[in-house]
Amino acid sequence: KEIIRLMEEMNAIEKGELDRDISSERSDELGEMFDTLRTTRNTLRNKIEETEHAKEEAEKSRKEINSLLMELDQNVNSVITQASEGDLSTTISEETENDTINSIIKSTNRLIEDYRKTVKRVKNLSDDVKMFSTTSVSQTKDAQSSVDDVESSMEEVSSQMEDQDA
Repeated sequence: KEIIRLMEEMNAIEKGELDRDISSERSDELGEMFDTLRTTRNTLRNKIEETEHAKEEAEKSRKEINSLLMELDQNVNSVITQASEGDLSTTISEETENDTINSIIKSTNRLIEDYRKTVKRVKNLSDDVKMFSTTSVSQTKDAQSSVDDVESSMEEVSSQMEDQDA
């Protein structure tokens, strides 16, 4: 009866039911299997929550970056156009006699430098998100593998018990 219940719990986890109570009063190997399944379920649930949180953070960062890019486009359209064509080296010469124009030029040049830094941060963030996603997928696969191992062990124990009963 306990093996059937353990199999039911494993099937429930397989279907995504991660909030069920998995417990057994047994202190033998079957009880250990219940404990292992509960731990595996908890690990899987935690990894899913971590992945969802990382996805939300990545989306928040993406929106912030998009907002920054829109602001840059509105403030220095001609220089950003050149930058969007791949020329991030373009700056405006600061050799004028007009202090106001020099101030605008300095601000524009600082903005381009900030844009260069933003592009680098976006790339770094993209690399971080990719790395975290790869890690999360790997950890989820590891958790699934643990569930599969427990299921296989349960089937083996069940088979052995059936052989003993026969």
